[in-house]
Amino acid sequence: MNRLQVPFHAVGAFFFHLVGDMTVYIQGEAGGGVTEIALQRLNVITGTERGNTIQLNLDGVSTSSMNSAQRESVQEMDVQTVYDAYMTSNGSRISDFHGGKATVAIPYTLKAGQMGSGVVVWYVADNGDKTETPTSYNGKEVSFTTTHFSNYVIAYDAERATACPKDATCPISAFMDADATAWYHDGVHWALENGVMTGVSKRHFNPNDNTSRAMVVTMLWRMEGSPSYVGASEYGDVENTDWYGTAVRWADAEGIVTGYHDESGTGKVFNPNGAVTREQLATMLMRYAAVK
Repeated sequence: MNRLQVPFHAVGAFFFHLVGDMTVYIQGEAGGGVTEIALQRLNVITGTERGNTIQLNLDGVSTSSMNSAQRESVQEMDVQTVYDAYMTSNGSRISDFHGGKATVAIPYTLKAGQMGSGVVVWYVADNGDKTETPTSYNGKEVSFTTTHFSNYVIAYDAERATACPKDATCPISAFMDADATAWYHDGVHWALENGVMTGVSKRHFNPNDNTSRAMVVTMLWRMEGSPSYVGASEYGDVENTDWYGTAVRWADAEGIVTGYHDESGTGKVFNPNGAVTREQLATMLMRYAAVK
């Protein structure tokens, strides 16, 4: 539990650094502009110029102290800690900054297996409504900005921790013709990250181009771990040295593809560069699932 008192007239803009374990910055307009008064390493600052003081309260609480609506709202969260933040003046509780903003920084140490991108802060209203608060984590502190104080829950979202930020770190960003924010992001990201697809060149993915039969067979082959296969190709239009050669031989041996008769009717062709049709793709996927 932390308490900090400052002269009421200084509330327009001030910087709190509590001895306990958290930092609070509150900014607003004072004297026609934004000012900042540093109050470092102090638990209680008493007013000296004017009689009234305002007290900042930052209480670490448990979910059991929340009301039933709030507890139900967070029961499926991986709650790490809960804070009740509020100000008081002359015994009256103040939660609304009337247009001002507060940035709260709370020390937080990641647990084993946690990632900073999974740390999230939620504001939980008395009626159980919860609102996600923009959150950042710098390796030491969880920071969030709010326009009012109340109950705030620091939770961990494992799914979000592994979610792609869709920025320059996304594997799709390597391709100048692909968009990491497009509807196909999740599928293409997965395919690239797992080595199922590599693009048509280092800088081009051709997201809107047709997929060839050779490409589909190669993707299935890679999903199986790119098994080696010894033997010559039975298809007249597939060479062992082709980039898809081993994949085609593997798919043929597993019964995933069967190819076509050539024009003479005595040989087989695969038509590797032909666009795969929907019926062909469905058949390949069914056969692949059968050999899994």
